[in-house]
Amino acid sequence: MLAATPRHAVSRPDVAPGYLPDWRKELQKARNFKLLIIGMVLAGFILGLLVTMQAARLIVQGYAVAQLKREISGLERENQRLHLEIARLKSPERIAAQASRLGLVRPKSDQICFLPATSPEPAKEVTETPPVAPAEVHEDNVKGGRQVLADLGGALKHLFPGKTAEAVVLP
Repeated sequence: MLAATPRHAVSRPDVAPGYLPDWRKELQKARNFKLLIIGMVLAGFILGLLVTMQAARLIVQGYAVAQLKREISGLERENQRLHLEIARLKSPERIAAQASRLGLVRPKSDQICFLPATSPEPAKEVTETPPVAPAEVHEDNVKGGRQVLADLGGALKHLFPGKTAEAVVLP
């Protein structure tokens, strides 16, 4: 029985292994060149896409910077306006007018007393104090407290005549 030999197993003694005819070499070079061109076009497209994305990011950041500059400008104007308002409110003429509107008057020279300057005392060491029992509330204490408030109200009326205040009623 005669068996056919596989085609790839046929060897040609006149052809060296790995040898390709010239037309096949040209075809392979053309294929490699096409792949190279396609790869370069694809790389150029990706590079262009990256450059476009970067430019878009720069434009968006430029708008954000412009917005922040407008906000800073507005805040600087507001700050300047507030400094002018502070200067206006601190002016001695305005304070004098406001004081006279409230009924305040300059003190007389005999109403002013100067206290001697004293050096501050050194800090004392804090010691633990024993707990204090809560005070008992007696009716006499409440009546005495009402009297103190009444005396204080009379003194305030004497110091500020014509001014009224709401009364606080103790239970």
